[in-house]
Amino acid sequence: MRLLVFLLLFSVFGFSQYDYDTSKSFPFGNVNPLAPKQTKDYQALIGLCQCKSTSRKQDGTWAKPIDMTWKWKYIMNGMAVQDGNPKNRWQSFW
Repeated sequence: MRLLVFLLLFSVFGFSQYDYDTSKSFPFGNVNPLAPKQTKDYQALIGLCQCKSTSRKQDGTWAKPIDMTWKWKYIMNGMAVQDGNPKNRWQSFW
């Protein structure tokens, strides 16, 4: 009985398909064809984006812009996208 349970769990978790997850060929993942059509709206943003970050100071004036790299990738086997940068809460994102 234990062997049967082990084999069942191994087959479910050991052979799970993550065809659209990050890989050497697709470092930012790939969109899953079964994903909601809105997921493809972000296709142009996937990858590393060099940008400038601007913010306001407490007195309402603009702070000096800083250079920033923004990263977009597919997650959940290509069913969704995630964005982040080193300054935000997703430190493990990098």
